[in-house]
Amino acid sequence: GDLIAVKTPATAGCEGFDVFGNAIPAVPGDDKELAIIENVAVSEDGLQYTAAIEGVVRLASDGRVGVFQFYEVSGDVDYSTGNLTMDGTLSVKGWIRAGFTVRPSGDLSVGAGIEDAVVEVGGDIEVHGGIIGDEISRIHAGGDIRAHFVENAHLDAGGDVIIEDSIMHSVVSAGGCVTVTEGKGRILGGSVSAGKGIEVNELGSEARTRTAVTVATNKKLLAQIASIEKEL
Repeated sequence: GDLIAVKTPATAGCEGFDVFGNAIPAVPGDDKELAIIENVAVSEDGLQYTAAIEGVVRLASDGRVGVFQFYEVSGDVDYSTGNLTMDGTLSVKGWIRAGFTVRPSGDLSVGAGIEDAVVEVGGDIEVHGGIIGDEISRIHAGGDIRAHFVENAHLDAGGDVIIEDSIMHSVVSAGGCVTVTEGKGRILGGSVSAGKGIEVNELGSEARTRTAVTVATNKKLLAQIASIEKEL
């Protein structure tokens, strides 16, 4: 029942005048639709948005708003918890250990780090430590991915990938931007692709470790095009 968002309708605007007193017509405001993800009630006039359940409010990177249930793991995701699949937002205070699978529909917050695990998240992923991968590692987020460092991992984000220190020997794909500008700010080995751009302090190595970067591409879209072309 809490009010979580209010839409202000666009206005027609008022005309102005230049220094000679000539009228300058106003450009009408562009009315935007505030889309919802889930668990949000909209008033009859379409201007007020309230929570339909108790939970966590999330504003997605694409501007949609939703309310998700919240679940917290006080330690690690390991044999004591097993694999976790849930609707809502998940907070893990410790590690997501190797070999386990975590699939929340909302956001994921990890206090320590992610080992060689499978993590598929509908919203954003925030890792206060690092992401260390191996053979089965696969990290996917519908929104953004944030972490301190990434090593030997596979990352796929619908939004941005923001890494504080370094990306090493990993495969990273982002629909938005990839940013590695704090700490060492290094991308070393592997491949990084981003739909909107890559910002990094140091790229590649004098040791000639192969490092490939691609910008203004969308891997999912390219795969869809290739599939359609094959079908045609």
